[in-house]
Amino acid sequence: MKYLGNVKTSLINEKEDYKGLFDPLTDAELSDLRESIKASGIINNLIVERTGKGYVLLSGHHRKQIAAELGLDEVPCSLAETQNEKIEALFDNANRRQLTEQRRKEMIKLKMVMTRKFYSDGLIPELYKLLETKKIKASLADRLICLNTEDQRAILESLTVEPKTVPKEVQKKHEDEKARLVETHQNEIGALIKKYEGTIESLTADLTHSRDRLNVLTQDKKRVEESLRENNRTVESLKTQVKQKLDELEEKKGTLTVEVRKEFEAQITVLVKERETRETAIKAKQDEISKLNESIASLANRIDGLESKSKLWELECHRLAEQYNKTVQHYSNPALVEVQLQVVSELVEALVRFVKNHKWDEDTLKMSEKYRKDLDEQMVRLSKEIRTNQKEILTAEGARTNVEKALQKGRPQLKSVKKAAEA
Repeated sequence: MKYLGNVKTSLINEKEDYKGLFDPLTDAELSDLRESIKASGIINNLIVERTGKGYVLLSGHHRKQIAAELGLDEVPCSLAETQNEKIEALFDNANRRQLTEQRRKEMIKLKMVMTRKFYSDGLIPELYKLLETKKIKASLADRLICLNTEDQRAILESLTVEPKTVPKEVQKKHEDEKARLVETHQNEIGALIKKYEGTIESLTADLTHSRDRLNVLTQDKKRVEESLRENNRTVESLKTQVKQKLDELEEKKGTLTVEVRKEFEAQITVLVKERETRETAIKAKQDEISKLNESIASLANRIDGLESKSKLWELECHRLAEQYNKTVQHYSNPALVEVQLQVVSELVEALVRFVKNHKWDEDTLKMSEKYRKDLDEQMVRLSKEIRTNQKEILTAEGARTNVEKALQKGRPQLKSVKKAAEA
């Protein structure tokens, strides 16, 4: 049973079938419960099961009713996760109420009927029969009931205690088919991973080249802008000098000789040409800056496009990881191992019960010790094989890491891209 904490009463729904299992409390019992909740709050958690739209109440209908009357928006709850926990919660009041012996027997009988119905509805008939004959435990049935019919049948096939009854050719055919499917999935996944890593590598190289080019253009733009500012300062200085010469010429116009006037006019002509040259250079720099701005905007759009493509491939890798994990889970369900180990455990347990009722000599003891050691070694080997064949964790981040490692090794394609960027 899992503790949930306080849950909003608006999320807790009620089923009439569950609510009507027991007779309602008398007025006196209801009043005592109300006073207890007023004084100390709800001491015993309500028990619920999870549904798609919230929770369904299993135990605590009167406590929820009183909480609503007292204006309590939240109530403490525990979550029943297994079928056994749900049944125990539904019939919790059979142990806590003052029922007559006849009524108690009726409720116990109803509990057994509902328990059978829960398992018979959720398990395939063959597994339900094994549960009824106690060949599998209820705890294992709780895990199997969460699986679909196909997976339950797959597990049932692995429960064969007498493997000699299954023809070897059938076993081989099943193993060959399983190996073929696993190999097909692995080949498909390997091809997708290779394609993903190659595409990401190309996108990363293109993105790196574009960003390097953008940095170069940004530096060029800064250099041109600085040159433009320098030219503007020079032009302003020339304008000042021309104005000073013109003012000086105007003041001395009446007293200047023809030669001096020509010298002044020559100086002014030089300054005017210098100014025109500077203004032409300024216009050229402005045109260059405009082109650089256009190139920078184009590269920024290209970088945005490349980053969008990279995100799409990351989403594709997530989908691929889910497909891979689903494939591994289908062929390597932990329940397949657990069921076989449970069969071995029950066989050994039956053998222990058998030897308790007989007397044995020293040779039998030596033989049992030998097989005990063999079983210990087999269990060590089992654990070692499981540890060796751990499921690979396939994620987009892992694929990105592989690509970054490959890039760091300096593949020829990336080197050529970097040289082009530097050029």
